[in-house]
This record gives sequence, C-alpha cells and structure tokens, in this order.
Amino acid sequence: MTEKHPEWTAIFLAGCGYEKGTDIWEVAFLSYHLEKCRRPITNISANLSDGPAGGEPDSPPGPLESSKLLCRGKVLPLQEVEDQSFWSLILPGGRGCLAHFSDFRTRSEHFKVDLTLRGLVRKMYRRKRPIAACGLGVAILVNCLKKLAVEPPTVTVGADAQLSHLLEKLGAQVIPTTSGEVLIDHENLLVTTAGALVEKRLVKLSEGMENIVRGLVELSKLSGEPYERVAD
Repeated sequence: MTEKHPEWTAIFLAGCGYEKGTDIWEVAFLSYHLEKCRRPITNISANLSDGPAGGEPDSPPGPLESSKLLCRGKVLPLQEVEDQSFWSLILPGGRGCLAHFSDFRTRSEHFKVDLTLRGLVRKMYRRKRPIAACGLGVAILVNCLKKLAVEPPTVTVGADAQLSHLLEKLGAQVIPTTSGEVLIDHENLLVTTAGALVEKRLVKLSEGMENIVRGLVELSKLSGEPYERVAD
C-alpha cells in the first residue's frame, strides 16, 4: 500500500557517492537543513529493470540498494511513490542520476529519462509542487519538463559552461551564479543550484543546500518576482 506524506519532501537518490550515484554531502546538508525547518523527509530511489538488481549474486548493488548506504532509515522504491504524497521534490547532483536514469551516455543532448522518474517529476510539476535540483540533477529536471513547462525553465548550474550549453539546447534559460547561490523560478516553481558540481568547500556547499531549502519554503508561499537569487 502506498504511503502518503503530504508535508514531506522527497529526496531522489541515484546511489551512494558523486561519481556513481548521488553526492553524499549534498544529501547530508539537505537533510540537515530540512530538519532544521521541521520538514520531514522521504528518501526515494529505484532499480531499473535492466540493471544489476536481482542479477548475479556478485553483481554490484543497484541504485536502490546503494542509496541505503547514503541515508539513515529506509529508501522508498520509486515505483511505490504517488506524486500527491509529497510537498516538494529534490533531485541532488552526482553522476548517477544521468548514468542510471537516462541514456545520456549514448545520446548526449537527445537523451531520454527513465519513464518512472520522468512521470514523477512531470506530475509534481502539474500539481504545482516545488521542485529543486542540483548540478547534474538540473539536466534531469529540464529534460523532464520539455513540452510541459508554461515558460522555459530558468535555472542555474553556477558557472559550468558545458552543462549550461546543454541546458540551453534543452530549452532552458540559464543564469550564471556564484558559489552558494541558488536561482528561484517562481513561474515554474523551481529552485536550482550548482552544488557539488563546482563547489568543493563544505561551508559553501552547506550554504547552497540551505538556500535550496529556503527557496522551496519561499515557493510554497507562491510569492516574489519571476525568479530571484538567494544567498546569505
């Protein structure tokens, strides 16, 4: 039976660690700052049908099992998630989101996102629930919103020129930002930041994740300019 958490924030995990999954520090700081705001968290992930889950005993763990190493408590399978269950959704950065949940490696800017993840993102958007993304997670977000967003998504990935170019090809408006800043797109209810993609200093990375949480809270009030930067 599907669990429903109407005031909870769902954090999508693609495995443990930046190189093959989701960035550990982003998840830790996001969880910390959400807890400070008294926003309960549900961690969600999935194993793809053609992935290693359920394969040979010596196969490396799939994203779902690997994600359990990343957080305390259980990880809810993506297939059991209902979009109306959550107040907001966060797509942290890390190479795993593209590697496990898209065919980016072979199709570049023409990549497609896993249908279950894509469906969740699009349903959250239709229900006007705030969505945040960090680093490479922004590419997943923008791709999922193609031909759905009322206005072109306004996003940031810091000063990463290569990823910015890709996002522009996907139809997004990309705004450069500095370390720790996030960009709020009030029209589309999105919050984005570069996160660990460009920031290695833990203090600044924590500031960025705190600003992501602040941005989600701001969007829940549905107020402000079409987009704005948030920084301490």
